[in-house]
Amino acid sequence: MFSIEKTVAYSDISSGGYADIACIADYLQDCAAFHSDSVGGGSELLKKEKGCVWLLASWQIIVDRYPRYGEKLKIFTQPYGFDRVFANRNFMICDEAGERIVSADSYWFLLDMNTGLPLRMREDVSGAYQLAGKMDMAYEPRKVRAKAAVRDEGMVSVARAYIDTNMHMNNAWYIRLAMEYLPPDFMIRQVRVEYRKAALYPDKIRVFTGRTDTGRIQILMKDEHDDIYAALEFAAAEE
Repeated sequence: MFSIEKTVAYSDISSGGYADIACIADYLQDCAAFHSDSVGGGSELLKKEKGCVWLLASWQIIVDRYPRYGEKLKIFTQPYGFDRVFANRNFMICDEAGERIVSADSYWFLLDMNTGLPLRMREDVSGAYQLAGKMDMAYEPRKVRAKAAVRDEGMVSVARAYIDTNMHMNNAWYIRLAMEYLPPDFMIRQVRVEYRKAALYPDKIRVFTGRTDTGRIQILMKDEHDDIYAALEFAAAEE
């Protein structure tokens, strides 16, 4: 597996003194980017030479323990499968003792930079990666069936600070924005995110929230035409 090392910095931590699940999503995304760079498939090189870029379709992130300020972490990633559209990639974060504290699964796809449409998986891109076995974790579906998110919480604006080099709202910002609608005492054990449409600056996002029968909180982010930017589902630590 490919790995990077990370020390939890003061700018990474929340008011609780730990790196929250949005920060963890940043760590995982950084690890994937560095891995792609290492095999010659980094974002800028793909854009320049092949006219495409990797985009994230979904996350499932499970936190056993949140890393705290000053901890030295090792972040691992490896793809375990490619089909006609999606690349599947696992992640884990281990502490200094080698204990796994975060597990994650993800789906990625290639976007054609000229048409703005998904591409069939390209062998000249996927062939650069060495596949590993599927990691042992409790997998859930890629799609978030957000039937509980019915309460209209109003609009939020996409700020310039949320935008990445693809000119889209960065993946972790959907999680950060959604966390504003969680109860203050809701300790997140898992987040699932299904990305359906990229939010751009200065889009307006209408947020809907709700709670499932099992106590999970679902959050839908929609545009002015009722199309979904992202569907998120948070499970609590006590579930």
